[in-house]
Amino acid sequence: QFVLDKMVQAINRWPVDSDRSINYRSLLPILQLLECKACPEAQLWAAWAIANLTSYDASRFARLAVDEGGDKMIQQFNLDNYREDLRPKMLELKKIILQNTEHYKHI
Repeated sequence: QFVLDKMVQAINRWPVDSDRSINYRSLLPILQLLECKACPEAQLWAAWAIANLTSYDASRFARLAVDEGGDKMIQQFNLDNYREDLRPKMLELKKIILQNTEHYKHI
C-alpha cells in the first residue's frame, strides 16, 4: 500500500500537459489498466497517461484513443464506486480525455 500511495502522490504532482517523448503505437495496454478495478491507483495512472498523451499530441493520441475505443471506455467509467479520495483527480482526468477526444472528432 505504501508504494501505491506514493504513486498517487506522484501522479497528483505531475502536470497533465507536460512534454513526453514517448512513441506509443497503441494505447490498448494503458486502456486495459482502466479496467483494473482491483487497483484504482493503476486506473488513475492510466487516466493520467491518456490525458497527458491526448493533450500533448492530440492529432496522434486523441485519434488513437478514439480508434481504440478509449473515449467510450472513459465515458463509461463509473466513479460512483471509485475510491473516494481519488475521485476528484479521476474526474478531472476523465473530463480532459473526453474534451480532447471530442475536439479531435470535430476537426
